[in-house]
Amino acid sequence: MQTALILCVVTVLIFGAVFYFMRKPKSKNTTTGKNYLAEEDYTGLAQVILDNLGGAGNLVSFDHCVSRLRLEVKDASLVNEKPIKSTGIAGLMRPEKTKVQLIIGKKVSLVTDALKALVG
Repeated sequence: MQTALILCVVTVLIFGAVFYFMRKPKSKNTTTGKNYLAEEDYTGLAQVILDNLGGAGNLVSFDHCVSRLRLEVKDASLVNEKPIKSTGIAGLMRPEKTKVQLIIGKKVSLVTDALKALVG
């Protein structure tokens, strides 16, 4: 009876350890948790966008229309969507492999100006 109980406890501990170490680790800094648009922090938003597009060196071009910031990147694999989506923007689209569109709204020109200032 004691052997069966010990075997059950050991089995539960082994399975618990396996699931604990096999789970997907939560990476830090994947989301900002800050609504940059609501706080009118356009430079902060531009910095998050730039950082998560692979930096200024990965940015080919960008411009805006009425509500969208349209960007083109060299290496699409460097684009990290999750932090950008968590900044308060309305959405993110990828119409082509190297093109990214951020749906920002009527403040898009202010974000574009801040991005221009960061890129230089």
